[in-house]
Amino acid sequence: MCTNLLEAVRPFHIIIVTNDTEVEQWAEQQHVDVVNPDAVGLNAAADAARTWARDHHREQIVIVHSDVPRPEALPLVCALEGIAIVPDHQRNGTNVFSLPVHADIEFSYGEGSLQRHLRRASAAAQEMPCKLHIVRHHQLGLDIDTPNDLAHPLAEPATKELFS
Repeated sequence: MCTNLLEAVRPFHIIIVTNDTEVEQWAEQQHVDVVNPDAVGLNAAADAARTWARDHHREQIVIVHSDVPRPEALPLVCALEGIAIVPDHQRNGTNVFSLPVHADIEFSYGEGSLQRHLRRASAAAQEMPCKLHIVRHHQLGLDIDTPNDLAHPLAEPATKELFS
């Protein structure tokens, strides 16, 4: 799935945020920049990515986790200006989060992150001002969080080699 994700966004500058040595080595083999966050967890990783983007004079950042098996449509989200959120297929989590690096939005991944991110993104969009896009996408909305997710027909192409 990580390789699929990289291929989907290869035209963009990619960083991988990880505390895992094996993932870091893999990313370096893929010629991708690696950022090591100061803490563990998705929120710390997203903060570290945004800090890297600010420090490297980027304007926008798109956060997507490696458990999205069908990332082919990510360039469509990357092209949107303002803030964009792609909910997971259960409308509970945040699979993709695109935002200006200076948007005052605290990351809040975990159970129920979608509603928290929507509230914070809505307030930031009004304050900046900028447009807020809610992108409901059948492929980008799928993430692999449970064994049942592996049985989803859209997951099969990305996960079949796990079971070969």
